[in-house]
Amino acid sequence: MLSECDFGLSFRPIGYTRVSIPPVSSVCSGLLFSFINIQKICISPVRYKKQKNLLLTTALYSYIRKMNFLAHIYLSGDDELLRIGNFIADSIKGNKYTMFPKRVQQGILLHRQIDSYTDHHPTVRQSTRRLHANYSHYSGVIVDMYYDHFLAANWGDYSDVPLDVFADEFYTTLENHRDILPERTLGMLPYMKRENWLLSYASLEGLERILTQMNRRTAYKSNMHLAVHDLRAHYTAFQEEFTVFFKELLIFTRAKIREADQ
Repeated sequence: MLSECDFGLSFRPIGYTRVSIPPVSSVCSGLLFSFINIQKICISPVRYKKQKNLLLTTALYSYIRKMNFLAHIYLSGDDELLRIGNFIADSIKGNKYTMFPKRVQQGILLHRQIDSYTDHHPTVRQSTRRLHANYSHYSGVIVDMYYDHFLAANWGDYSDVPLDVFADEFYTTLENHRDILPERTLGMLPYMKRENWLLSYASLEGLERILTQMNRRTAYKSNMHLAVHDLRAHYTAFQEEFTVFFKELLIFTRAKIREADQ
């Protein structure tokens, strides 16, 4: 289960206590948790436990959404700065993207467009509905992980560059542009390279390890560690949905890149 120490949260459930929770970067089990910027929250003793669990569950959701890097990088094409922008986008809030070079800005905005398109796509929602009875609000993030698995497992259908070479080239790109990477990304990079996150979803065993790690950190019983069984049971259906969705996502993304180039 997640604990306050995982995120640097601090609560004092005595009376109506005003607490501040600053931005935090901490590493748990080799994975970087870098999120939560919540200021001056008033928590009563009655609401303490519910509020704490809500914060931790929200933090976990945000973290997992950051883990589907592979698709975002691939969808950026061959442009290094566009890839970097798409990769760092979850760390850049609001209009702070304007602080970056123009092409990186376009990558950040592309990432946001991809997320919005994905969240509203009927095929993705069909995949999510299949899981909802067992995983409730975790269904969406599990589907994200399934889809990155299918991309990694069928990489040869989408790229002539082997996945391990693609991953190494991207890590080199990040190292060559360290001067424009946000602090969160710089802190995460050593762990990402060491554990080769971009390859982690290629096997069901790798996916299961990640789901098990996530399940151990959920504030509520999520049963995410069982989600690989659902994937095995409905593998063909999920793969067909991914294939349909990703084909349309490619068309959408290429159109957005052309718009940005004009």
